[in-house]
Amino acid sequence: MQERDLPRIERSVWLPADPATVWEHLTDGEMLGMWFDGDATITPRPGGDVRLDPGDGPMRWGTVEAVEDGAGIQWSWRAGDGDPSLVVIEIAPEDDGTRLSVTETLLDYEMSYYGPTYVLPRSRLRWVG
Repeated sequence: MQERDLPRIERSVWLPADPATVWEHLTDGEMLGMWFDGDATITPRPGGDVRLDPGDGPMRWGTVEAVEDGAGIQWSWRAGDGDPSLVVIEIAPEDDGTRLSVTETLLDYEMSYYGPTYVLPRSRLRWVG
């Protein structure tokens, strides 16, 4: 597969909470569901499941690709027959709170007999198992 620039969305926000609290909200399914305004489950380890049922939209499901405990998590996912994307979430202390940065990028893929084969960009996060 040939690498190409794919659409991405980037957002960054300052939160009035310490990084440990923000991390807990990202890695606990019930709290993550509140952020996405739906039901969510997440197993925050490489290879773990991530699922989101927003109730008023398509269910999303995917796989956790990388975790840096307390600093970031990334997963690949897709909704129904939609295109797959990679979500990278990074957190860092800033002033008296936390900077939360989210990037979602469409993934390049090819269809094969067994389904889609994804091309994941090199992770900025350190793999932990």
